[in-house]
Order: sequence, then C-alpha cells, then structure tokens
Amino acid sequence: MNVNKKKIKWGIGIFIFLIIEFLVGLHIEPTMEGIGEPLPSSKEFFGINIPWSINYTTVFTTWGIMVFLVLISIFMTHSLKKIPSRKQSLIEKLILAIEQLCVSSLGSRKKGRIFFPFVGTLFIFVAIANWIPILPIPGLKAPTQDLNTTLGLALLCFLTAHVSGIKYMGFKDYILGFFEPMIVIKKIKVPNIFMAVLNIVGEIGKVISHSFRLFGNILGGAIIILIISNLLRYIFLPIFLHAFFDLFIGGLQAFIFGMLGLTYISLLAGK
Repeated sequence: MNVNKKKIKWGIGIFIFLIIEFLVGLHIEPTMEGIGEPLPSSKEFFGINIPWSINYTTVFTTWGIMVFLVLISIFMTHSLKKIPSRKQSLIEKLILAIEQLCVSSLGSRKKGRIFFPFVGTLFIFVAIANWIPILPIPGLKAPTQDLNTTLGLALLCFLTAHVSGIKYMGFKDYILGFFEPMIVIKKIKVPNIFMAVLNIVGEIGKVISHSFRLFGNILGGAIIILIISNLLRYIFLPIFLHAFFDLFIGGLQAFIFGMLGLTYISLLAGK
C-alpha cells in the first residue's frame, strides 16, 4: 500500500512538473534572434559604475548554487548514524565512489583523501550548474553557458595542479620537468629548451581545452533546445530534450570536467 502511495505521489509530481514546463514553453518568443549571443551584462553594480562588465545572471545563479550546496550539506550531515538510513547510504556511496577515483588516480590513499574534497566539490558544483535550466523558471540559464565560469574553474584546476606539483616534486624538479625529455650528451643530461616551449604551450592549452569543452557542450545543448522549443512551442515543449541535454549530458560533462581536473593534478602531484 505504501509503495502504491509513493508511486501516486511521484506520478502527480511529474505531471505537475510537465504542466509547468508546458506553460513556460508557451512564453518562448517565436524568434531565433539572440541565439548564441553572450549573456546580458552590465557595467553597473547596485548603481556603482565599474570598469568591467558583470553578468548578473551568472553571478547570482552561481551564488545561489553555492548557498544551496552549503544548506544541503548541513541538512544531509546533521544527523548521521552508525546504522545508515537510505539517504545516508546513498550519500556515502557517492562519496566513496569519488574518493576511490581520487585514490586510484593519485596512487596513494593519503593523497587521494587530500584532493578528494576539491574534486568532489568541483564535480557536484558543475553538475548542479548544468542542471539549473531544468527548473521551470523563465530566463534562468546555466552558469556554465558563460565562458567566464568554465574558464575560472579551469584556472582553479590549473593552479591546484601546479601548486601541488611544486609541493610534492620540489621546486627544482618541477621546473626541470618542463625541459623533459632532456638531451643526453655523453651521459650528461642537458635541458631541452625546445621541449620547454612546447610543454608550456601544452599547459596553457590544457586550460583552454578544459574550459571550452564544458562551455561548448552546455551552450550547444542550450541552443538546440531553444531552436526546437521555438519551432514546436505551439505543440509541446520538448521535455525529453531537457532531460537528455540538461540532465544526462550535463551530468556526463560534470564527470568529464572533474576527471580531467583530477588527471591534471595526478600528472604533477601523483608522481
């Protein structure tokens, strides 16, 4: 009986969600103008002129996600028990899975547990940011559709990897690593200047590819959803497109982004 009641509640909830999504779809403007353009920005912040542009949608949505993550973390951990409930078991499985990825990538449990909070937070934040458009709120966009967000996250991974490399390798070995493979002359290793240039360019390329990969996939999915929603808005809002691009692709891209960040860290800190 309880199982049937749960199914009925889930069915009612999904039905209400679909109705709201349909009503939101009726307000989509039948125009293709503005597709692919940058999110609106302003050079004023609470009436104060500033020398750079602020994207209010990205800023406030990002801060909203951070507040949500803090509150949900407090809620999920305020009553932990030795014999876990279903909710606690689900959380523990997710945490253990991410921790095991960190341990296996970095080669030791100690290092894995050190970088686990960073990688886990990165994955969860990007996943929530990618899933934001599924909410039936007109004008709400994923922060990861803004290149500033993805570039900032990629730079954070870059700095974490290189600072960790200096810590674990030592400054001398860290610098010499850019000159590898070295030139061997009569069994004497000589720094390879040409390889140093290539390695530095490669590190810069990691930041660019890391940020553009996430940005491009999320923005591309949003453009496809917007075009089809405009074309079919008088029939139905393509819910399945939202489920595929926002939920599935968004979750997959969050996992890839987190794994790439972990890989960059392991290349320097995992040696």
